[in-house]
Amino acid sequence: MPYLDRLQSLLVALRATPMRWWTTHQGKITTWETCRRLLMIRFGTDTGGMDSLYDGVTILALHIQTCEEAWKDRSNDEWEHLFVHTLDSNPRHWYTKTELCHGTKNWHTLRENLYLTFDQSEYPSVDDALELVCMKIAEDPLPICAQPDWTAQTENARERYNFTIDEDDDPININISKTEGSCVVVGPALECPEITEKLKIKKVDIGSEETSKIASIGSYWDDRTIGQIVDLLQGIRIYSLQSLKT
Repeated sequence: MPYLDRLQSLLVALRATPMRWWTTHQGKITTWETCRRLLMIRFGTDTGGMDSLYDGVTILALHIQTCEEAWKDRSNDEWEHLFVHTLDSNPRHWYTKTELCHGTKNWHTLRENLYLTFDQSEYPSVDDALELVCMKIAEDPLPICAQPDWTAQTENARERYNFTIDEDDDPININISKTEGSCVVVGPALECPEITEKLKIKKVDIGSEETSKIASIGSYWDDRTIGQIVDLLQGIRIYSLQSLKT
């Protein structure tokens, strides 16, 4: 294969995770040698001298510092590809999903996404956060404006159900007499009455001269458009029959 066509051929040759990797990094890879070097690192087993795996729970900053110290003599464009081999199962799964969103395109971007996801040093613990919420609830009671106006609620109920009560009566225990009857309920008019009409169906022959094949299509177009649809269906049927034979 010509040298200049090798990178372009990866769009066809790669699938699944390698394809996601290439989609993320192809913008900065300009030579076949660079592509081959980084591809072998990403899908190989080289950890760059790192023996420990980050589990997503231990201190992230210490792990990143250890990686950068171990890789200081290696090219910076290799770091984001080496890093995946220093991750345990859960962080590795996160890395794969982040790679799909182009979140591993360089070491700086990857490191920022790592801190946003796994670093908890800037945030309170769950217990501290719950205690803070409880304190805020105690300090900030429900505003008066949010309390319902029970007087207005009572007046609206009286007006709606058409009954009166004495001042000494308890509205909660008022017994409303039952009434029986019926009324006609008329729904809104249809804005598009055409939806109630029957479907317009046209029978067409999409078979060959030897074998007939009747199909049903919507009859909402002119003869020229319907002819084009029939030609398309005939072509699809012929292709399907040829595929079955092969």
